[in-house]
Amino acid sequence: MKDLNSLWQGRLRDFAKTMSRYSRLILNDHMALILLVAFGFFSIYYQQLLVSLQSQPPQGLGLMITAACLLVWWAGLAWGRPLLLTYEPDKSYLFARGYQWHAVWKWGVWLGTLAPSLALAVVTLLLAPLISLALGWSLSQALCLIAYVVGAKFLVAWAGYLGFYSGLLPKGLSGPALALALAGLGAGSLWLPANLSLGLLALVLILGAAYIWWACRKVPQHWIEFEALGAQEQARRASLYRWLALFAEVPQQIP
Repeated sequence: MKDLNSLWQGRLRDFAKTMSRYSRLILNDHMALILLVAFGFFSIYYQQLLVSLQSQPPQGLGLMITAACLLVWWAGLAWGRPLLLTYEPDKSYLFARGYQWHAVWKWGVWLGTLAPSLALAVVTLLLAPLISLALGWSLSQALCLIAYVVGAKFLVAWAGYLGFYSGLLPKGLSGPALALALAGLGAGSLWLPANLSLGLLALVLILGAAYIWWACRKVPQHWIEFEALGAQEQARRASLYRWLALFAEVPQQIP
């Protein structure tokens, strides 16, 4: 187990160094200035939008906000992959370690979920005043939705990871399907009384977390689909480098 921990931690340090190097290339002085100006313009526009909607809300505003929440939450919940840092050669000499990989992969699931969770929290923070305005929730109640979408993101991430263990989870609990279900539940609950809705969403998160915990305890009894896991990790790296290629030269990746 110590060897696996050392291997994964070494790869994580290399990944962090690589991301730090590209971050310095992308977030240079010019880009920082552009982002600062864009943030200023967006803040002014957003403030004016809220004032305009308060004075003269358009017909069907509730439906528009609900649709926006559904699309944004669905995209955010489906975005991102676990940071497993497992490569094709691992199959030949580490595959025999089997479920012992779970002890290090679980940290990759948490780390891979941080950035999407932060993005979801920020977007939901921006949507909260609109939800309050269009659907009659108080602002504090609307802000509680941040906890729901972040919790839902962790459920989706863990379900996607546990799906690599053959027969552990039902097919309907795959990451994309679960993301759509949780986003739809969150958006649909906006039409319920706020306290009832928040209680229902909290119950869903508690039951989901309990199920994920139960499934994690069953991991040693199931076979890892190592090829599918390796293919997803390759796809994660390729997607990351395609995005970085917009700003800097990157190594060629197999799509």
